[in-house]
Amino acid sequence: HKLFCMLPSVIHPSGHHFHVKHGKCLIHFVQSYGLFALLQFTNKAKPQPGADRKFFLGKAQLFSFLFDKCSNCIHNCIIHPNGYNIKVFDNKLYPFGTEIHKQLSKRRFSMTQIIALANQKGGVGKTTTAVNLGVGLASSGKRVLLVDADPQGSLTVSLGIKNPDELDVSLSSLMQSVIDDELLAEGAIIRHQEGVDLLPSNIELSGMETGLFNVMSREYVLKNAIDGMRKSYDYILIDCMPSLGMMTVNALVAADSVIIPSQPNFLSTKGLNLLLRSISKIKRQINPRLKIDGILLTMVDNRTNNAKAIISSLRSTVGENIRVFRSEIPFSVRAAECSLSGESIFSHDRNGKVAAAYEALTKEVTELEERAKNRSGPDRVR
Repeated sequence: HKLFCMLPSVIHPSGHHFHVKHGKCLIHFVQSYGLFALLQFTNKAKPQPGADRKFFLGKAQLFSFLFDKCSNCIHNCIIHPNGYNIKVFDNKLYPFGTEIHKQLSKRRFSMTQIIALANQKGGVGKTTTAVNLGVGLASSGKRVLLVDADPQGSLTVSLGIKNPDELDVSLSSLMQSVIDDELLAEGAIIRHQEGVDLLPSNIELSGMETGLFNVMSREYVLKNAIDGMRKSYDYILIDCMPSLGMMTVNALVAADSVIIPSQPNFLSTKGLNLLLRSISKIKRQINPRLKIDGILLTMVDNRTNNAKAIISSLRSTVGENIRVFRSEIPFSVRAAECSLSGESIFSHDRNGKVAAAYEALTKEVTELEERAKNRSGPDRVR
């Protein structure tokens, strides 16, 4: 490896294939200490003639910097001065990689879970589930951010923002800042009265999705936009649009896991195979940590034989390889009324059957993620 190469030095904690310009830690590091700081740390080279010595720092300072700036990035650290993808365990090339990993692992950080709610079929309860699961998690003491990744802004409207197109800053603004390599716009997060935070969306996101096709590393734009928010939340829920387009791909790349809401009817379950293939492809090619938390049955009417037959078939076939949540969200007009009032089912009909179902789902998700945190070894599709 050439320590005198003039490409920007990268501290690249994710262990995945990111271009040098997309390392968020690179931005923090170079802005704070300059280009040659990492070279001093490696003790392999002396500064070039004319280099500004005030940018140099020792190991203790570098560890302190990583703790402060990169607290959410503690796994598979890379010291990476030349811009290529070299794993931390390649100690022959970068012997200090293991040392940094050990130092960072001594410090405990909250493991934020990013969950995407995805299904290319519309009207299956993705937005309703995002709102009520988010509020349920917040009620149990978790810090929750809801991300509206749908240009229709359904999640934004459901939380009481009746005119999302009038917002000055939205998810589209943050993604544009990432594309332009600028600092993220402030003031995007909106606090809701039920204890959740909202990153809103509006019709501008539709133009953003179209423009993503001409952007380098277009699948990572949403991930880069929300990665810096991880340290402030325990859960980030992404409400996906009803398609398998570029915004949904971005959401799946940014997510750690997926919940698939689905109605127990033929047309809704028919598209599950296509969605599962898309998730598998993204896991295989882009986001190896992505896993499926489970399929959530929504708008269930157990009075019909059709619903009973589809649920039974789904649990006996798909359920052999992928979890189908025990909690089933019943059909109720009260749930549909929540969007109009801008509140969750817990505020609108606290003692109703839908609130009880979402409370049970919240417990399932919490138990699921706690087991995932405590489980050793690589993640698997469940």
